[in-house]
Amino acid sequence: MCSCRIFRLYWFFFRIRNKIMNILFKHISNILFEIENIFPVPKKVNNIHSKNDFKYKNIHKKNPIINSTHITPLLIIISLFISHYPVECKQNDYRDKFYEIINSKNEKIKFNDSENSTFILNDFNQWRPKVALALSGGGSRGFTQIGILKTFEKENIPIDYIVGTSIGAVVAGMYAVGYSPFEMDSIIRNTNWNDISAIADEENRSDYFLDQKLIRDRSLLTLRFKEFRFVVPEAISVGNKFNAFLQRLIWNGVYHDNGNFNSLRIPFKAVTTDLISGETKLLNSGSLINAIKASSSIPLRYTPVRIDSMILVDGGLMANIPVKALNEFNPEIKVAVNTVSPLLKYDELDKPWNIADQVVSILMKKFSDSASIDADIYLQPDLGDHKNTDFNNLDSLINIGEIYSKQFCNQIKNKYVKILEQKINQKLSSLIKNINAIQINGFYTPDSLLLQNLNGNNPFDNSKFISILANIVTKDIYQSVIFKKLPNNSLQINAIQYDKIKKIKIFDASSSLTNISFIDINELFSDSLLNYKNFIKISESILKKLRKAGFSFSEISDVNYDYGSSELQYIITTLKIKSIKIEGAENYNFLVKRELNFSEGHTASADNLVDSWENINSLDFISNVEMNLQKDSNDSCLNVTIKVKDIGDQTIRLGLRVDNERFSQLGIDLIQENFNNLGTRLALRYSGGLRNQSVNLKAENTRIFNTFLTSALSLYYNNINKYIYQNVITSNRNKFDKKRIGETIEEQHGASVMLGSQIERKGTLSGTLRYENFRNWNDTNEIKPHFKSFATIKISTIFDTEDRTDFAVEGSLIDMSLESSLFSTKDKISFSKVYFHYHSNNSLGNHTFKPSVSFGFADITTPITEFYSIGGQDLFFGMREDEIRGRQIALASLEYRYKLPFTIFFDTYSSLRYDIGYVWENFETIKISNLQHGLGGILAFDTPVGPAKFSIGRSFFFLKNPNAVSWGPVFGYFSIGLKL
Repeated sequence: MCSCRIFRLYWFFFRIRNKIMNILFKHISNILFEIENIFPVPKKVNNIHSKNDFKYKNIHKKNPIINSTHITPLLIIISLFISHYPVECKQNDYRDKFYEIINSKNEKIKFNDSENSTFILNDFNQWRPKVALALSGGGSRGFTQIGILKTFEKENIPIDYIVGTSIGAVVAGMYAVGYSPFEMDSIIRNTNWNDISAIADEENRSDYFLDQKLIRDRSLLTLRFKEFRFVVPEAISVGNKFNAFLQRLIWNGVYHDNGNFNSLRIPFKAVTTDLISGETKLLNSGSLINAIKASSSIPLRYTPVRIDSMILVDGGLMANIPVKALNEFNPEIKVAVNTVSPLLKYDELDKPWNIADQVVSILMKKFSDSASIDADIYLQPDLGDHKNTDFNNLDSLINIGEIYSKQFCNQIKNKYVKILEQKINQKLSSLIKNINAIQINGFYTPDSLLLQNLNGNNPFDNSKFISILANIVTKDIYQSVIFKKLPNNSLQINAIQYDKIKKIKIFDASSSLTNISFIDINELFSDSLLNYKNFIKISESILKKLRKAGFSFSEISDVNYDYGSSELQYIITTLKIKSIKIEGAENYNFLVKRELNFSEGHTASADNLVDSWENINSLDFISNVEMNLQKDSNDSCLNVTIKVKDIGDQTIRLGLRVDNERFSQLGIDLIQENFNNLGTRLALRYSGGLRNQSVNLKAENTRIFNTFLTSALSLYYNNINKYIYQNVITSNRNKFDKKRIGETIEEQHGASVMLGSQIERKGTLSGTLRYENFRNWNDTNEIKPHFKSFATIKISTIFDTEDRTDFAVEGSLIDMSLESSLFSTKDKISFSKVYFHYHSNNSLGNHTFKPSVSFGFADITTPITEFYSIGGQDLFFGMREDEIRGRQIALASLEYRYKLPFTIFFDTYSSLRYDIGYVWENFETIKISNLQHGLGGILAFDTPVGPAKFSIGRSFFFLKNPNAVSWGPVFGYFSIGLKL
């Protein structure tokens, strides 16, 4: 049971008492107003209030009844009795409570007018003209719509309903859950949209444990099977990064839909296309996140969204400018924004995917042409040739929308005022017919003067009167305006002003809010009128402060107003998780629950929910994870339903690499995930080419049961050929050459057992027992030597926070280990070695600096198969792979990488790297003078088959007596594909 239940029970009995008082109040109020009709001049009585014992606050109400100086003492006594009646509020939506607060005052104003000579004008926000906005698709071009919303908000143009297609659904959804256009502007500018929209890296590397990272880093293509049947992917990408971004935004929004999009700040509909029926579908209930995903799910690129019997994709296929969808709201003004991309030009139709896109665009254009006719106001900003896939310079798009939309503001306002005047005229037509003057009471001076000036006109100017009234009610500074036609054909107009809020008080019903101060809200809104606009501003300010403090699911459960002290009182309830239900994959329930960062009874937060969602997605055999939150109808709690899709736990992962050292290489992983329904992974891996082969059979647990312990059992075989090089002294002491003098072959097979602990999802601390048989020989040997063996124990830690394997822009890697012989084998080989490596990525814009340092030491008995080595494109410029080998290593480098502002087919990078280091055979031979230097440059491309790197480099070292520099030959390198 949630902590707020006791409070709810108490509040329930309190409401029963209020209901009884409400009935009594209505009857007495009618009697009072019958008496009031005798007197023409309304005045307010003094504040009269009583205290009601309430757990959090004594609730005071004043009787704002219109009265006269001639009311008898008896009526005053009656009004004292009525003042005990407190404001009653519903529990469903705090916005309804505003009208209940106001109506508790208005309900005391009753008319018994058989001649229809009296009318009260109030609740302006409910009957004013309604404006509906339709936002089109258009990819990145759609962010122009944020600029348009900024202008509308600056110009006080209300948006009452909103519909969006594709990117328009994203913008509309953000606006509907309570983000202001200025907040949306900041979010869009500070989001890496190229990363979110990328197909190749659709997951964050940081979401995976180290063993998962290693598997994914070497995989180019993944073929998935379920019960040995191939699973055909529905699309190129699931869109996990976009989904995570969307969920965090929605759950941190001011308003939560709770399954009904009409309960958002602005009623919202997402436009989608159903592949089953071939029809446009408007989603206004269910999961808001799914609705936005469905509307923006581009066929083939992103997985479609399945809801009930529908398969939903991008709504732009049939309604890219969804003006007709606005008709369901029945608004008075329909505004449409078109940011759709124009058709491609002749010279752009040179690629098959461009042609396919053009065909779809032509079909979409057919449905979109009528939008300009159906809309009352049609906005189509000129975005030039900005492509819908270009997410650069988004700030300029927003600025274009902001500037362009200014020219339409007066047009919208004029139409709005015209309809408003028609509505007022319709309401007052019978009262203002044949009037010759007006009597004014209760208005602020400027408004009073405007109305009073009409009395000088003969005949009375009804149209100007309606125009002035429209202007007055639009400001919403009067709670009610009461019109009464008098027998002499004059019109008496009495205005009741809104109360001014003196104080705002906030009560924590769940006792969850700590260290949150609302003093600034009090200061900001003190002396504000208690009208709807200010009420919403205050309420949203409270909720935004709570969201910022991490209380994503704290809500306003009740609002009261003390008319005696002019105190606005909020009761805040923080929702806790009542139940967790998992649907879709019974075999994986244990693994799914294990990945949750929350549990029943805990306070819900967007960060924990999104982190848990990302954790579940990191399970390689689960996809299309949905996390639906439903508020419990009886408690202030959340029921969490997690829906998952089993996409098959058998995979074949393929990797490929071609380079100048080992030519073509292939990597194949055959993997069975979740072997025993406890998360065990069985994997058989082969990698290699003509000069190296490796086979590994492994059983590993990323996590053992509910702990963060990890384990692995491995059987392996390695065979690798390594060239032997020698420096050649030339006649020019400023130059040296290199010569390949032979080749060594190393063969190893053995077994290892690892037990360790995960360090969050960033690394591991582990101990490994290894037993290995090895041998090595030169290519000149006619007879292969016998195998020798050793047994070691290794303590190691790896800490990997890089955001990408290649072209990382942030994060670092630490790899350190200590290995020593465990016991002496029959070959009496015993050795110890220690190793440390560190590199980091530090970026500023497109510039990245990558410092790196490595060192290692081993004793003299260490066999050659355990030697350290340097050389090659990635390790030391000016040397060939494994050119220098030994038992001691010291190496450092500094790389500068720049991402070019243009692409050569793919994202293009240029790099410079300086290396310094050496490898010595024994510790006693270490000399600083032996250090060699390397310098080289790289041109690299981020291709779909992995990084393609082309580089040249040269090594050198310093001479003494006399001082000089000796340069080695210039080497060229290339590599295409992933590291295997």
